[in-house]
Amino acid sequence: MQWQTNEALNTDGLLYLVNERLIDYTIADSNQMTLIRRFYPKLNIAFNIGPPRHLAWAFKKSDDLSLYNEAVLFFKKIKKNKR
Repeated sequence: MQWQTNEALNTDGLLYLVNERLIDYTIADSNQMTLIRRFYPKLNIAFNIGPPRHLAWAFKKSDDLSLYNEAVLFFKKIKKNKR
């Protein structure tokens, strides 16, 4: 396998190029990939190259639970769609 590094583009830019079929593939963080697939649903993950990492979300303690409730819905949707 051969690859090139690209210091000019961030991950979003590289994923855009993959989506547009201007490049064949890129390496991206799985959490970022999960989010970007909302915009580029044709993108797929070929394989993992590193050990899984845990990610945590934290919310400011508040009586207003609207952000927390939206996050719960977001994760339910991800679980349901498996992405």
